[in-house]
Amino acid sequence: GQAVNRSKSFHGLAKIVMVVLGLSALLYNVVVSNTSFGNIHMDKISSSTSITTDSTQNQLSERRKLEEGYGQDGSDEGEEDAPIRILHTVTALRDINTGARGTKRGEDRLTDVFIPILKHAVESMVSPPYNYEVDVFLILGWKLVPERRKLIEDALPEGVGLQVWDDAVPLGYDMPRKDSKIKGVTRGLARQHRFVIKDKLDYYDLFTVFEDDMGVNGGHVHHFLEMTEELKRLKEEAPDIVPEGEPVSEQKQRYYGGLTKQQLSAMIPGFIRVEVLLDQDKWPSQKDLDPIPIDFEFDTEDGVTEHRNFDPVPCCHVPENLGKMPPSPKPDEIMIWETAVKGTVVRQMPKGGTGLLDWVMLQPGKKDNGSQYWMGGYWAGRDRAWGDESRPGSGDPKLIAQQGGWMLTREQLIEIHNNHCDHGFFPPFESRDHGGDYNQDGLTLNNVEFWSGGYSIFSGTRAGCNMQ
Repeated sequence: GQAVNRSKSFHGLAKIVMVVLGLSALLYNVVVSNTSFGNIHMDKISSSTSITTDSTQNQLSERRKLEEGYGQDGSDEGEEDAPIRILHTVTALRDINTGARGTKRGEDRLTDVFIPILKHAVESMVSPPYNYEVDVFLILGWKLVPERRKLIEDALPEGVGLQVWDDAVPLGYDMPRKDSKIKGVTRGLARQHRFVIKDKLDYYDLFTVFEDDMGVNGGHVHHFLEMTEELKRLKEEAPDIVPEGEPVSEQKQRYYGGLTKQQLSAMIPGFIRVEVLLDQDKWPSQKDLDPIPIDFEFDTEDGVTEHRNFDPVPCCHVPENLGKMPPSPKPDEIMIWETAVKGTVVRQMPKGGTGLLDWVMLQPGKKDNGSQYWMGGYWAGRDRAWGDESRPGSGDPKLIAQQGGWMLTREQLIEIHNNHCDHGFFPPFESRDHGGDYNQDGLTLNNVEFWSGGYSIFSGTRAGCNMQ
């Protein structure tokens, strides 16, 4: 475990505010990509962001001082004075597009997509009003040559650390029952961040892990942390068990009322992935909608009814020349990705905390209805909107809202690993405790949708952690 040193500072401009739907925030996507822990080139780190083992323990010691309420000079400063440290991890399979999945063959993905999106993400995090301390860790499926690495270094703000694990595609039997030779298993590239996060767990407050074409910014981080703190407050105020005299089965099916500490410990803020329709004449939006009435009229506190549309500014208004993204898409140009009303439920959160949360939307999750962590919600199908159809399961690939990445605090990662993932969130993935769900060290069957799309964290399917 090593932390990245800083010898430079950055002063930038204010950028981006965030909006949510309940516990779900909005990301955007520009294009899409899929893909032996022994090729991390620390010797290539530039002098301004070099890693020195001698200082690692000193940095960790200073960090723990801050967490215990002491300033860097030993004074009794509060922890809230210390900036939040983020490790922003990005995974990318290729630096040149192959023409697959709507890309242009031969297009320089590194310069046209990867670097602009990375630059925008990091600049928005380190700039006011957020002022987070950010280091970047890249997991690449190709060999990064020095001149291409220099392009990345030059794009990052001063003071941002950089580490690169290139040629990181794991080796294994792609199809164990058929293959007789070991080769690169590209779908396993999405697994590699678990080794990195485990190694860096003590050095950062928040970990953001995303695919190379997913747009994430300081507003997403701020709102995620705000929602996380509110859930923590509600958990502290919640009862340990369901109130006496209230049947557990009835309480679990409610879409309102109290929640226990265990139930709230299984809740985390999530994201809904969206994309921008670039040419609706060629690729139009969906015409056949779910059988749910559309209502854009909202009652305000002063008794006035007003018309409101989805606000695309927080998720999807970006600087000019950011990949293929138009800078100011309109509400009707935004498309949600692999989810729908059919796959979601709503719940009224219990009173308490700061009152920040009222009605929230919950994504598919919780396969095990008998679990003490299960919580109910109102599904539109209760009123037979879909006839006799049952509520979709937690692993429906068309409804789970593949996030293209995730963010979690250090405390959330420890909680999930210790108490919610039956077979663990972190490696190793081959011990007896994993019950065969991580065959071939997690390379068999588990793909990018599992490791970064949400199956691992939110579903109750193969090795899922059942978070809500």
